[in-house]
Amino acid sequence: MFHFFKTKKEGEDALPKKTEDLLKELSTVANVQDYLSENTEEFIPKDFFAYLREFTERAGISKGEVAKRACMDRFYTYDIYRGRKLPTSDKIVCLSLALGLNLEETQHLLMTASRPILYAKRKRDSILIFAVNNQKTVVETNTLLFEAGEPLLSE
Repeated sequence: MFHFFKTKKEGEDALPKKTEDLLKELSTVANVQDYLSENTEEFIPKDFFAYLREFTERAGISKGEVAKRACMDRFYTYDIYRGRKLPTSDKIVCLSLALGLNLEETQHLLMTASRPILYAKRKRDSILIFAVNNQKTVVETNTLLFEAGEPLLSE
């Protein structure tokens, strides 16, 4: 499993702080710089493009193959990898499916792109979560969405 937060040293808390705890701290600090320096380990360490390149390397497939599996235009996909385009949430899900990412990795890609994460209380998102968890292709995912009367990926 891919981990996004730096591992804490022995004797330190093993889990990252919860978002609620960080928000509580933020509401009481007098100086934002102190907050930032005290919580450096809690922040998402890389940007979207760095994670995408890392996941692609790990998958061992070419960018062209990612584009094909994601059912995306090859030139648009190359622009994403070059950092020239920031994809929509749907395109990120397509990339995630193409790369065989798990749900945690997919959610993290969405977060690092400042996109909303998939939410199980939304019907369409539940289908996308199912597709990610079950390693569906983009075409298979679109079939599930179509059968449920939901908008397709990349519509």
